[in-house]
Amino acid sequence: MVFKYVSTALLLLASVPPLNGLFPCVKGICKKMDIKKFVCTRDLIWTYNTSSTDYVMCKCDHMKSYRNTTMFFTRSFFVDERWRRSIQNLEGRFSKQRKEVMQVSNKGQQKFYDLRVWDTYLKTGPHEKCIRRFEKLTQRGHGIYMPKCKIILRIK
Repeated sequence: MVFKYVSTALLLLASVPPLNGLFPCVKGICKKMDIKKFVCTRDLIWTYNTSSTDYVMCKCDHMKSYRNTTMFFTRSFFVDERWRRSIQNLEGRFSKQRKEVMQVSNKGQQKFYDLRVWDTYLKTGPHEKCIRRFEKLTQRGHGIYMPKCKIILRIK
């Protein structure tokens, strides 16, 4: 099975004030953070930018439940210009060795990076440093979030 490493979700955390120990730093040296502290939230998580070449707009994840090593979540997104919605129920697995990584099944797809933001921080968007880091990782990134994406939450 091929896995997608979603460690890039960490990139946006520089745009969030240091809440609940998300940034454990001592004398300017920061440790890699635990991805669970980012994804195991009741807040929606939006993909702001992606390097995926697939047509995807307004990708939003909503955590359903989690245990020590596994998280179950629903991902909603639009798959074409006519804004047809797709919903996926996914499982993320946390690595014991690499706390900054969550593995999500990605059958046959190529590796891509997402810059992700909690719903609470959408108005300000990701910090400029996060955007630069994302651009450094991938040359083909593009935005997939816009304010009208919130309509996906109202579709039944």
